[in-house]
Amino acid sequence: MVRRKSALKVNLYTVTMLVLVVFAISGYFLIKAQMNFEIQLKEKFFRHKKKYVSQMIEITKKWLLSEAFMIARDAAVRESYEENNPEIIKKQFAPLWKKLHAEFHIEEMHFFKYPDINWFCFAKMTAEPCKADVRKDILWIESAFKPAAYFYVCRRFPGLRASYPVVINSKVVGALSFGIHIETLREILQEPVNARVFYLLNRKILEEHLEKNIYKKILKESDFSDGQYLYFHIKTGFAGRVLRQGTYARGERFYVFYPMKDESGKIIGYIGIEKGFNGIFSHIKNTTLTVMFTFLAVFCIVFLVSLLNIYHLKKQRREVLYLLRLLRKRQFDELENYHFSSRPTGDVNDEIRRNIYEIGVTLKKYIDLLCQRLKEASQKAFIDALTNTNNRYVLEKIEEMLEKMGEDATFSVIMIDVDHFKKINDSYGHEAGDKVLKEVVDKIRSLIRSSDILIRYGGEEFIIYLPHTTASDALKLAERIRKNIEDMVIEVPGGKKVKVTVSLGVAQREPGESLEEVIKKADEALYRAKESGRNRVSD
Repeated sequence: MVRRKSALKVNLYTVTMLVLVVFAISGYFLIKAQMNFEIQLKEKFFRHKKKYVSQMIEITKKWLLSEAFMIARDAAVRESYEENNPEIIKKQFAPLWKKLHAEFHIEEMHFFKYPDINWFCFAKMTAEPCKADVRKDILWIESAFKPAAYFYVCRRFPGLRASYPVVINSKVVGALSFGIHIETLREILQEPVNARVFYLLNRKILEEHLEKNIYKKILKESDFSDGQYLYFHIKTGFAGRVLRQGTYARGERFYVFYPMKDESGKIIGYIGIEKGFNGIFSHIKNTTLTVMFTFLAVFCIVFLVSLLNIYHLKKQRREVLYLLRLLRKRQFDELENYHFSSRPTGDVNDEIRRNIYEIGVTLKKYIDLLCQRLKEASQKAFIDALTNTNNRYVLEKIEEMLEKMGEDATFSVIMIDVDHFKKINDSYGHEAGDKVLKEVVDKIRSLIRSSDILIRYGGEEFIIYLPHTTASDALKLAERIRKNIEDMVIEVPGGKKVKVTVSLGVAQREPGESLEEVIKKADEALYRAKESGRNRVSD
């Protein structure tokens, strides 16, 4: 007994000293890490915000370009330019302009026609001509022959624009300028971040491009001016070197700058993000010390309490291991019997035993549920095991897809039946029949497009779903399938060679018809093909 106590004292002493040493080393590295925390935080802020601003502006550019693309490619735009009538554009897009302006704060949807430049401006609802040199970016679109997104200052406002060429018969006849105010872009950037988003604009460029009354208004709305730039939503100026550098730290305030460039690459201003970290570092230091000493105190208490319970826990170890063994082997009935037959001991072991039992009950429920779901999933497998093609459950997915595409989506269905397949099975055996089905499927798969979906509908019947395909094209494909299969010679088990033919029914979807109705029409066409002597195509 004396030796055991001595060994216990040595072990406890060693553990205690080891924990204290680990605590001291951890404290040293924690304090050292704190010294580098400000640098790491600054670098992380710069890296994250630069990436954030760049990505958000690129996303906004892509959005503007996509809207401009859809509008510029509209048939009404082509008709307006060809008939030299801007009122067609006004009539077609006036409701859209009101919605975009009200909900998305689009400030410009301006059509231009070369060489007169102005064609129709929705902001002013006018087709009043303007001089060509007023919008150099639009002239640049004509020579560049490609869309672009860039920052620009026009007569009415500074902002982000997407310009898309209007092309008729491979010739650029005009362009669409689609843009938002720089203040709208600032609000887009501001919403997700816990920091101040501001911007500064070149004063000289604003004065040269804006109308006088608008320039005076913007000048009045600015918060600060250093002579070269007007600052908005910030009252601090920055040197040109700092702006070009892109990042800046002033005390506990960090800044990131993004250059706003026009179509020629000229900088017209900067978008900035400011974040203050006042008091964070001292707060972290005090919190860290508090946590360290709290941890030490809690550790000491827990360590002493653990000593009082260690012997009792050893007695409980065997019982817990036994229960865990039942749990691991999924012997849930024995686990339940043991739980209800055991007498309460009035200590933590009751809680452990109860928790293990509840885990077992929950685990049993999940296993039963999982088995049920797996069974359901296996019954709805999408791949036919024999032919390695889709089975009829894929039709449910196609139906869901068609609901999203609308009632006018065009597609056709070919229904195929292997002629006299039962005779093949009876004459050569089911293995021969399986071989014939596989060879027929391989041949069909080689003749259809990658977007077409081949489905085993049942037995020797197959369906081909042909998206964006008319009945005439489907008939051509069906005839090609029929001819290729007719020319096949299939060698079945036993060395015998078999020739097969197929009958095919074709149907095209009419507006409003469901997939099931189209399949029914194809089935009726297939029936007519078989009644006509088989090895035929019918629609």
